[in-house]
Amino acid sequence: MKINATKRSVSILLLLLFGTNSVTIAQNTVDKKNRRTGIISPKGYAADFLSTITKAKSNTEHELLESIVYVSNSTDFEVQSKTTYSYSEDGNVVTGALSFYLGEDTWFDVGAIIYEKNDEGYPISLTSDLLGSSYSQSFYYDESLQPDSVIYEEQGEDYSYWEKISFEHVTADSIHLSISWIDEDEIGFDNESYFINKDGNYIEYYVEEDFTDRYTYSGVSFSDVFKNAFNEFFFVEVYNDELYSVEEGFIPYSRNILEKEDGKVVKILEEYYDADTWLPEYDYLFTYEAGTEFITQRIERYFSEDIWYENGKTEFIYSFSVSNEIEEKANSFKLSQNYPNPFNPTTSINFDLLKSGFVSLKVYNILGAEVKTLISENISAGQHSVSFDATNLPSGIYYYTINTNNFSETKSMSLIK
Repeated sequence: MKINATKRSVSILLLLLFGTNSVTIAQNTVDKKNRRTGIISPKGYAADFLSTITKAKSNTEHELLESIVYVSNSTDFEVQSKTTYSYSEDGNVVTGALSFYLGEDTWFDVGAIIYEKNDEGYPISLTSDLLGSSYSQSFYYDESLQPDSVIYEEQGEDYSYWEKISFEHVTADSIHLSISWIDEDEIGFDNESYFINKDGNYIEYYVEEDFTDRYTYSGVSFSDVFKNAFNEFFFVEVYNDELYSVEEGFIPYSRNILEKEDGKVVKILEEYYDADTWLPEYDYLFTYEAGTEFITQRIERYFSEDIWYENGKTEFIYSFSVSNEIEEKANSFKLSQNYPNPFNPTTSINFDLLKSGFVSLKVYNILGAEVKTLISENISAGQHSVSFDATNLPSGIYYYTINTNNFSETKSMSLIK
């Protein structure tokens, strides 16, 4: 079946620019037209798991080590998959190794996704090979680092797709897109898409045969969006108009709204427009590691018959980090009880250091065998937090012990699966 080139291109470009983060456009339960906008276009396993690499957020003080995806059942969440991240020495290459959870502490390795950026932070390539479905996306720039083109290729056992998106920089704030594509044995071309910076916002126009689609991204530019192409936590409010007519102009279709606390995004609400009314459809709830800007949990919900239902959640496991704001308040040596406790499968362990020095923090099972070294290096004075992931461990009592030059303490914690 032929997929309209512009619709697929819209999908690829939004994937390029935002992955599957807050700008994913809710599919209107009233108007179910077959739009590709905001939906991941790759087929097969790539369709489901390409977005996992967008979770990779590298920082010299705080790296994402693992993300774990859960699906909701009638009473609780069940582990579905995890992605384990590794980084090149300069931090420009991120590899995400993806695994399915088969139960009974057994994981099935699916493959890897590799993302590379340049020293300025712009994407260079995104490649994957997941269970027979290969995907690649390559980014090209001119001498001034303006995007020149993007080439997208996908190959499966019974399908293939190729596409080139060329950027014509008409002015400093206007880009015209020319798109050529080959979908198996069909060839197509489209040149009715535009990116514009206007009034402090970034706007996308897509002209289809039966409607014109317009997206407004508040308070950002095309350069901002492109540089944060695979940063899942780059939050932007998005308003979608479409079905332009001379008589009515652009008619609203969907929007997302950010809710903040202390400057941090804690909720994204996605709504659709029906009969002059905005109605909720999805939302995303975010939890942060104490004293930091790093998200440790995202819960996805959908709205139906006046009730919010939890659909799934993702937990983000980081290396330990230091909050300078909290460091000043540390006035003793202290090992805190892990939270949550009991836990499944992750928990956080906080500790205070009155003086800088070497720190060892290890986890042991009930027989006294070491199961994990969380920290083994010099740490500065202050309050610290480290995450412990027990996904691969059985239920039971575990002990965590901290040793420094001036302080030693052990506490117990309960893993219940």
